[in-house]
Amino acid sequence: MPSGTMHHFCAGTLISSQDVITAAQCLDGKKAINLRVILGSVDLNFDGHYYVNYWVTYKNWAIKKNIVVDTDKHEIAIIRLSREVNSQIKPAVISFLSHSEYVGKVAELAGWGISNDNEMPTTMETVKVEVLSNAECETRSERLGAPKCRFPARYLFTAANPYAQLSSGDSGGPLLLNKQLIGVNHGTCLIPEQIFHSEKINLHFGVMYYQHFITNILTEYK
Repeated sequence: MPSGTMHHFCAGTLISSQDVITAAQCLDGKKAINLRVILGSVDLNFDGHYYVNYWVTYKNWAIKKNIVVDTDKHEIAIIRLSREVNSQIKPAVISFLSHSEYVGKVAELAGWGISNDNEMPTTMETVKVEVLSNAECETRSERLGAPKCRFPARYLFTAANPYAQLSSGDSGGPLLLNKQLIGVNHGTCLIPEQIFHSEKINLHFGVMYYQHFITNILTEYK
């Protein structure tokens, strides 16, 4: 959240004693000096702020490593905090299993996104969702007669019944399975003219796709 006015705009997940993974879209146009990260509580009013030292996006890292990226977007980013968190705050365990291992399983979303009554909670909310296959997403798109969304390999897809959807404030937050991080919240697909709809699909950046990036930042960047 920005300093001064201190308003929440995105979420993230602690993955080491000093690193937070989030969606790179959350950092567009932002300056590290103006940001604060709340850790150690599910309450946005908690006075446990950490300053940001710098961050690295996947795209910028890939360019430096001469890795060809198949998108013009930054996708995910890792924030390096100005100091290590206290020992009582434990980083998430990351699962790098293949995406096919998750299909059909029940995962959990967490965040402070705006609800369908246009309210933003001050306490983190969680909800159960099912991980969908690429084929299920394409079938849903065809059933709606909607322009097809792109379903590239780097994405994980989820939905729920009754529906539960990502919204403003949820981006960058975790998709968890068995308390392990499997994805980073991105947004939704299908029916763009409606913020909430029972057929919309949640999109998440699957951490498996970014394994080399994540491990390299955690081990080599100081």
